[in-house]
Amino acid sequence: MHGRDAFDSQLAAKVWHTLWYRETGPAVSYSRLQAVEHEALMTVVANGVGVNVPRLAALGAASSEIALISFRESGVALPDLDPDKLTDDHLVETWSQVRLLHDRSMSHGSLRASAVHVSRDGPMITDLALGSLAADEADQGNDIVELLFSLTALVGEERAFLADS
Repeated sequence: MHGRDAFDSQLAAKVWHTLWYRETGPAVSYSRLQAVEHEALMTVVANGVGVNVPRLAALGAASSEIALISFRESGVALPDLDPDKLTDDHLVETWSQVRLLHDRSMSHGSLRASAVHVSRDGPMITDLALGSLAADEADQGNDIVELLFSLTALVGEERAFLADS
């Protein structure tokens, strides 16, 4: 759902990105419906090129203040997964999904460990609201750094780095 909190969160992410990387980063949508439509488009295109993403169920706007996007089952976020169930195979497949996204000139825009969910079909890339269909190397590099950093915090340096080899 993209209400006031989601819009504020997008704005905060843009400000953080600007301060941290000294570049403006992705544009903030001015309409909540546009934000929902962008996330839906990113998800559908990623699915079309073979990236494991949640299946879109519905989207729409209840008012100018509330827009909703709904997905079918999306699994469990990596940080919420029982540590004993987070295997090296999950980590390797996560990086494989990221490479597939990047090979298609796309970027995620906010690729933290919490944006990767483990489903019955393996690791799934979620939360594509800040993604780009025409990403440059810097956008893709930011995805890699952000995911590597958050995975390191979650599973330690050795597992995070070996999984990306």
